[in-house]
Amino acid sequence: MTQAPKSEPNELGLPANRLKQKNLFLLYIVMLLVPTTRVIARHTARIAGSAAWVSPAVALALFVPVILVLWQLAKGAGGKGLARLNREVLGPVAGTVVNALYTLWFLGLSAYYLRQFADRIVSTVFHDSNSIVFVCIMLLCVAYAMRMGRVAAIRASSMFFYAIVLLVMLCMLVLVPSVDPKNLLPVSTLDTVNILAAALDIVSILAYLVVVLVFFGDVEQGPFLKGAMISSGIAFLLVFTVVFIPIGIFSASVLSNMLFPFFSAVKEIQIFGSIERVEAVIIALLILADFVIITIFAMAAQKMISVTTCTEETSPYYNMVLLLIFVGAMFFSLLSQQLNEISFRYIVPVNLAVGIGLPVVTFLVGKLRRRL
Repeated sequence: MTQAPKSEPNELGLPANRLKQKNLFLLYIVMLLVPTTRVIARHTARIAGSAAWVSPAVALALFVPVILVLWQLAKGAGGKGLARLNREVLGPVAGTVVNALYTLWFLGLSAYYLRQFADRIVSTVFHDSNSIVFVCIMLLCVAYAMRMGRVAAIRASSMFFYAIVLLVMLCMLVLVPSVDPKNLLPVSTLDTVNILAAALDIVSILAYLVVVLVFFGDVEQGPFLKGAMISSGIAFLLVFTVVFIPIGIFSASVLSNMLFPFFSAVKEIQIFGSIERVEAVIIALLILADFVIITIFAMAAQKMISVTTCTEETSPYYNMVLLLIFVGAMFFSLLSQQLNEISFRYIVPVNLAVGIGLPVVTFLVGKLRRRL
């Protein structure tokens, strides 16, 4: 790969092009669309059965304290970003270790979603194709976006929000008449533990909100708490509809064994009594969502590495990040039959540990050392 051009001015200066917080929050919602439509409905149905549709509300309640912690970090990360804040609060050694954990998390998620994208395309559209081809095509698109620079790429990606999220919500609303209330019952206090367990699955993807803080050095300062609450509320509506509608249509027992329950639900859309082939449009838009989540995690890893190594430019790490993501995707290809189990057994706890545990540690240390 060729050397990437010089990136925009350092976050401690005043670059000509700066992001608004709105761009990052819209991007966050688009990122959530990929795991929500792919695994959340199936996972929650497997854990909580017919009561799974209650879990998004519980997840939102559990996530509110996390938002308050991230708000405190955001006040300290303004003009610096999360990586520099970690080094200032935790010290150079511990801060470097924490930043390394974030970097590995971002690289792993980027590779994981890249591999999932390729497998989904082969499973739903190009059945006789080699998934490696789609891994390479998507990685080339990600490489081009990274060459544009963080500000331009994030601003362009956030524009996809209106087309992707609104269309998914519209499809779900069209399916409301197909919901059978019997499939949503019973729900009782006996389901409390299972609902909490299912809610943790949802909280694990809501934890991607920490990515917003990574790019906080490129953002005009604004009301973080308001934006985080609104975007989390929209995320709740998105997750609720994507869980509630498929369970109401298929029942939890059937849904828990489906590979792509969201696409199966979309195929049920009927307008004027005829079957409408809207899944092709949905697949096309979700490819954009795949592109967004893979790109943002890759750029977050690049950003964390550059700050941790005290390098002003992110471009020296351009090729290395792309190579590591490709290697990670090839590793996941060896486990393609277990990708769903990997998400259930490993991705969820790692998301909770890194996306929530590490910010809480930084917050507590920052308060004890009076650096927040």
